[in-house]
Amino acid sequence: MFVRSTSRGLLRTTDSGQSWTPINGTLTGDDLAVRSVAIHPENPNLLFRATGRGSTGRLWKSTDAGGSWTLLNLDANFDGVGPSAICGEVIAFDLRDPRIVYVGTESKGFFK
Repeated sequence: MFVRSTSRGLLRTTDSGQSWTPINGTLTGDDLAVRSVAIHPENPNLLFRATGRGSTGRLWKSTDAGGSWTLLNLDANFDGVGPSAICGEVIAFDLRDPRIVYVGTESKGFFK
């Protein structure tokens, strides 16, 4: 189970919530403000996270269950304060074809 936080980043539990471990690699600052997370439906080591505050926003990918993160090239904003903050900016795998990832940003559009 995973939990996203706006200050502690992404956390994971393997003991039904008794303890939580940060899985942020070396990320710091605004990259600990996690706005959305997606876990691959067949490979739990493959994660995406959207981060940011204000007008900033970045999309990250991990292939080792959050041990390390690679910044992806996407001009996006995940500010957590606009209209989409009610539901969170969204990252999702297409369950029919998990090679496809959808990303919805605050104001810069929807990407596939």
